[in-house]
Amino acid sequence: MSEATAEVLEVSVEALADSRSSAIIDRHILAAMGVGLVPIPLVDVLGIGAVQLNMIRRLAATHGVEYSEKRARSIIISLFGGALPVFGALPFASLAQAIPVIGWSLALSSTVILAGASTYAVGKIMERHFENGGGMDDLDVKSARERFTDLVEQGKEAAKTLRNKASGK
Repeated sequence: MSEATAEVLEVSVEALADSRSSAIIDRHILAAMGVGLVPIPLVDVLGIGAVQLNMIRRLAATHGVEYSEKRARSIIISLFGGALPVFGALPFASLAQAIPVIGWSLALSSTVILAGASTYAVGKIMERHFENGGGMDDLDVKSARERFTDLVEQGKEAAKTLRNKASGK
């Protein structure tokens, strides 16, 4: 195989991995938003975490990285802990769903969008880390936390866009 052919093949493989990663993240954003609709307090929060763990597992597999659920849980907890002002409201929004009619409708929109936005942020952090040759054990969580809040803001827009596409708007 010529050097030029090898280069083209390498670029094609990288483009395929990028495309697969984006599709994985998008599917998991929608799944997290669906879980955010669950009207049972705190079940939605646990479900969103499960969706994010699955997303990290799938991203790791796509990039040939050995997956560790224990490490993935630790990463998610660390990222959310660093963004407590942003996500401190998520458990309260979840609990507010217990208030008949008004609680569920008020909490619904914030929980659904935060579920999608946080999943986007976790996915983008892990995607970038894996693309740069990182593994499950060497993520610089401090640096990732700094990007997390900005990515959540981007994720809010991505979640709204995906929601509109899924509903045919």
